[in-house]
Parts: sequence; C-alpha cells; structure tokens
Amino acid sequence: MAAVADKVAEAAARERETAEQLRRGGSFSEFETDPERLAAIWAAKHVEWQRVRDLMAQGGWGAYEPE
Repeated sequence: MAAVADKVAEAAARERETAEQLRRGGSFSEFETDPERLAAIWAAKHVEWQRVRDLMAQGGWGAYEPE
C-alpha cells in the first residue's frame, strides 16, 4: 500500500508542477515539447493511482500486484 501511496503523491506533485509551469509560461526541457499534453498525462496518472489506492482500500489488499 505504501508504494501506491508514493505513486499518488508523486503524480499529485507532478500535476501541480506542470500546472504551475503552464500558468507561468515557464520553459520545459527539450524532451517535453507539448506542455499541455504533459500536464494532461500527469493529471490522468494522478486519477488512476488514486483509483488503484481506493480499490486496494476497498478490497483490503495489502500489496499492489498488477497482472
């Protein structure tokens, strides 16, 4: 469960960071050519990891084991 909590926290932080960079108009690295897409990806990852966390809590799972 701790690993999933870490993923939720990481995605939340990245989502905040990319949203802030978009608001400021800050530059992204040369590998991040589409800041809007990057922000959308992190927002989606944040939602997905929250969903995994909630399913684990609901199901009483102690560890995340993807198939």
